[in-house]
Amino acid sequence: MRNRAQSFVAGACLFVLVGAGVLVQSGYAQPGGGGGQPRQPDGQGRRGGQPGQPGGPGGPQGGRAASVEGSMRGINRALREVKATIGDATKQEQTLMGVYGMQAACATAKRAKPEHLKGDEAKMLGEFRRDMHALTALLVELEGHVLDGKVDAAGATLKKIEAARDAAHEKFGVKDEEDEGAGRPAPSGN
Repeated sequence: MRNRAQSFVAGACLFVLVGAGVLVQSGYAQPGGGGGQPRQPDGQGRRGGQPGQPGGPGGPQGGRAASVEGSMRGINRALREVKATIGDATKQEQTLMGVYGMQAACATAKRAKPEHLKGDEAKMLGEFRRDMHALTALLVELEGHVLDGKVDAAGATLKKIEAARDAAHEKFGVKDEEDEGAGRPAPSGN
């Protein structure tokens, strides 16, 4: 019964976090808001869409276009921040803000469709979304460890997150920001 209650609480927390990420990413929950255009997160699409996106301005939906690549850059940027602060108990708040940034960027990426899916597009899109689902679970786990002050467990979860990122990048043919491709898909050789 206790595991069931813990699962329920974890699921409810994830629901709230993803919902908050959606609000923040959409600009509705921006501090000091109350008029004007919402501030865009780094690497995210601009009003009117990204150049080169199918469907012209605003992408296929005609509204704000979410960029998987921009979201991934946001995740990697926040990951570097978390790695730099995770071992310092005096920087717990900064570490949490980095974790929350990764969660929000992950939620944005899940709503977008990667541009360069190889093979069976529907199957690969499903795999991408499963990978993002697994990443979301790891990010919630990481948040719990940081909140509890479990530095070793948080470090181990960070390694799982990096391993999941590396495996997904290998599967989808993506180079990391540190590589020369700056997060763009690797050439397919065609």
